[in-house]
Amino acid sequence: MQLGRITKEEQEVAEWVTKMFHTKAEKYTILLFTRGEQLDNPEDLKEFVEESGYLRGLAAKCVNRYIAFSNIATGEKRDQQVAKLIKMIDVMVERNCTAPRYTREMMEEDTRTFFEKFCTIL
Repeated sequence: MQLGRITKEEQEVAEWVTKMFHTKAEKYTILLFTRGEQLDNPEDLKEFVEESGYLRGLAAKCVNRYIAFSNIATGEKRDQQVAKLIKMIDVMVERNCTAPRYTREMMEEDTRTFFEKFCTIL
């Protein structure tokens, strides 16, 4: 997602993905915001998320795992962004120790459940 106003379409896509991959996937999700160069300091990202009820709720579902990447970062700054994301992934894997990654089997089960619910509605 881009930093800035979240559109209705972006919310609909996020909701569709959430429904498609069910709640299990949330344990394996990190929200990544682009255009991080628009932030004056890292705390601004937290404020951005907290100010939006929608983003606050979405972040909570993902155990408040979110990060901003600058589209124009180079060299050491870019490497720091990547290192921060990798550290976030490592912590997530450690917390999900009994199932450290979202597997194909989990996805197939979630997809099947999604389509069963969808077909029942129709």
